[in-house]
Amino acid sequence: MGRGPQLAALPAPVQSHPLTASPVGPGLYVHVPFCRVRCPYCDFATAPYTARSATRYLQALLKEAERARGLLGSARFETLFFGGGTPSRLEPSDFLALAHGLSDRLDLSRVVEATLEANPEDVDEAHLEAWRQAGVTRLSIGVQALDDAELRRLGRPHGRSGALVAMARAAGCFSDWSCDLIFGFPGHGPATWERTLEEAIGLGPPHVCCYHFTAEAGTPMGDAVRAGRVKAADDDLAGALFETASRRLGEAGYRHYEISNYARPGRESKHNRLYWSGRPYWGLGPGAVGTWGGVRRTNVRDHAVYAARIESGLSAVALEEDVSGSALVERVMMGLRLDEGVSWTDLASYGVEAQAWRRAIEKAAAAGWMVADERGFRLGEERRSVTDEVAAHLWSEVESEPAVGRPALPTRMRG
Repeated sequence: MGRGPQLAALPAPVQSHPLTASPVGPGLYVHVPFCRVRCPYCDFATAPYTARSATRYLQALLKEAERARGLLGSARFETLFFGGGTPSRLEPSDFLALAHGLSDRLDLSRVVEATLEANPEDVDEAHLEAWRQAGVTRLSIGVQALDDAELRRLGRPHGRSGALVAMARAAGCFSDWSCDLIFGFPGHGPATWERTLEEAIGLGPPHVCCYHFTAEAGTPMGDAVRAGRVKAADDDLAGALFETASRRLGEAGYRHYEISNYARPGRESKHNRLYWSGRPYWGLGPGAVGTWGGVRRTNVRDHAVYAARIESGLSAVALEEDVSGSALVERVMMGLRLDEGVSWTDLASYGVEAQAWRRAIEKAAAAGWMVADERGFRLGEERRSVTDEVAAHLWSEVESEPAVGRPALPTRMRG
């Protein structure tokens, strides 16, 4: 791995099995806001890159990490995720400074997976070497499409050839990496989706993400869809595209372990499983979210405001929410996204309220909505495309029980 700040070496991959996989944790999420361009569908906390803004961001983030040490006590993180924005947009020396600074301030000695989100245009020799020296073990490459016309429509600065080169380079340097794709956006159709999946599979990524386009308010593409100026895939087409991905990746040996994620055995995202399994994670950086001790904290989104608050000795947190009352709801809803589902033992750990959920789940299973057996409950593959409808059905059943009343609605879900 070369010289530089190092994280713990990865153990050999472990095969995951339904209802037996135990997520590691806790996790640390680090938000890097800088992007080369802002994609027309993106509503994340992003900012244009300048050397000056990157230096200010790094100083502020490491100060936030220093303060977090006093709140976290003896916490020893087991996963680390650099998200964005585009973490790969940082210069190699800046990324090394970030990784080194975090290791100096927080206990990362037990990290078994360190993921970095990267755009294809940043995957060059200098960056790859810096990422490896910093202890990154896994790349998540934002390919999004493998058709030049679609990439232009999505506002991506790389073309098909650039994406292919980046994936080949990633495969040569990392044994664990992901190809991230989007489906259902305006102008997307079955023919190009089939070709994209075939070409992506041919490069052998250990992990593939297939995200359904969402028309986010406040984004150029989202607003155009909402106003009817352009048309995204309707429910029938989106369902067909989803099923195409499930079929093609399943035939190629990928496990559809989460509604949007497919992996070779042992290559599931350990960090993201924290979100889906209700485990604690801490967030650093502008717009970062973390859930710890039943409290969800969300930082201010604007990177300049974030830095100014940190520099002034103020907290970067814009919102604190007590989510302990919605923990059971989130566990069920997120568990439905996983092919392994939720065990009855896990459900029962939430106390008396879990009984109402079990009754609703067993009733839904009897009606053919889902699978329930001696181990727990989950959705069959044929129901994965209607996860939201099943979740809404369960919600309605539990809400109707007089002894339970209306469950606390989770204000934010990570997925």
